[in-house]
Amino acid sequence: MHTLYASPLTCSLAPHALLLEHDVPHEVRYVRRGPGRLAVDEALARLDPRRKVPTLVLPDGEVLGEMVVVLGYLDERYGPERTPVERRALTRWLSFLATELHKQVLAPAFDADTPAEAVEDARARLLPHVLEVCADAVRQRQTLLGGPPSAADAYLWWALILLEHRWRADVPAELAAWRRAVGDRPGWRRALDEERGLLRS
Repeated sequence: MHTLYASPLTCSLAPHALLLEHDVPHEVRYVRRGPGRLAVDEALARLDPRRKVPTLVLPDGEVLGEMVVVLGYLDERYGPERTPVERRALTRWLSFLATELHKQVLAPAFDADTPAEAVEDARARLLPHVLEVCADAVRQRQTLLGGPPSAADAYLWWALILLEHRWRADVPAELAAWRRAVGDRPGWRRALDEERGLLRS
């Protein structure tokens, strides 16, 4: 069985959705995050001193961390067969979303310790280009790679949920519609409903 260390509605929502979509036997252990967005959980700290979510423990005990690695593993292990070219395209999208959207825009936007000026700079200077690149891709191919939604689509889906919560007017209508459509997949919807419920309780 896989074990996913997660925190509700953080980026760990994306691997949670993929585990459910592919009917992978797993358990989710929700952890609280403290200063520096580090998990406050002794068990996770023993597994991985980086103390970040998502952390995925494989059935053989191997510990995976970082979004690109966790999502890449789930897609390779449980997603469709991909050619080497398609695999590189997936890695490119995962890396782009991780570096250009997640770390540069979303992380400061949801970090109370980030100065407001830095948040607004990322919103005005970086976000429009990233969203246009993503919108152009789904406009041409319906998903980032074409074909069924991939791990990269799950990553973008999560990011758009947060962006629409924080800056709804900044998200192009076509990306908002795409987010709703792709998020209607049963596993993705279950993951989102579960994590929203945890925040309400």
